[in-house]
Amino acid sequence: MNSDFHTHTILSPDSRTPVEEVLKAALDRGLEAVAVTDHAERNPAGFGFFSPYCQSYETYRAAVEHAVARCEIKGKLTVLLGVEIGYTIEEDALARAFLSGCEFDVILGSVHDSYPIDMFRPESGEMLKRDPDLGVETLVRYFTQLEGAASSGLFDVIGHVDLYERYFPGLWPDPFQHPKIAPLARKAVQAIAQKARMEINLDMVNKRGHFSWSALRFLEMYREMGGKPPVAGSDAHRPEYVGLHIAEAERLARQAGFAGLASWEDVVASRRQKGRTVLY
Repeated sequence: MNSDFHTHTILSPDSRTPVEEVLKAALDRGLEAVAVTDHAERNPAGFGFFSPYCQSYETYRAAVEHAVARCEIKGKLTVLLGVEIGYTIEEDALARAFLSGCEFDVILGSVHDSYPIDMFRPESGEMLKRDPDLGVETLVRYFTQLEGAASSGLFDVIGHVDLYERYFPGLWPDPFQHPKIAPLARKAVQAIAQKARMEINLDMVNKRGHFSWSALRFLEMYREMGGKPPVAGSDAHRPEYVGLHIAEAERLARQAGFAGLASWEDVVASRRQKGRTVLY
């Protein structure tokens, strides 16, 4: 289905894209739906949104509503009010408390922090080369946290399962073969299959021209464990990436044995039944 479930705007600390530009890009790309999913996580002020332009749910929702009104998209594009929660098991109660006071159409859960390797620091590549055991320790924690996110029941979608491959590809241990990591990776995927949906994250395709080597394998494992049709997410922080290569995600889903990607209606169905959706 031609929908993008993972985009970022100026309401995230790591994007400078106005909400209107994301919506216009989605329209230009011919998408059926786009989810605005800006970052909310632990930050110096507590837990929640933390861009210079947005520190509260009320500001966030109002900004998206304003952008929808300005773009005059009614009948042309469905806009989903979403969020990407940066999850850790240790901060589960904080995430739960934040979400209990908000209404969203779709909630993504992602793991971004996994010591001892900081995936976002360039020098971490040299650390992995010098000491491969650091990669093992990092992925043990990563997949433990990923299982925690999926098992929490807080999330509709679990984002970028293979995030670590985006940074320092080829330097990580094999998550399907390593004796310490493989059981944890399987448990994480099983939890996603039982409690959420898997995202096919398009960041590597958009920026490197291909999926990670493990993307198909994770998706096949997820399907074998009874997972629902996955969603595609561009993880766009700039407008030119919004909705880009959705067709590649559709092909990967079919290659893994799915009939295709999930529709946005299916993804929001349970929240809609509970009266918890916003939907523009």
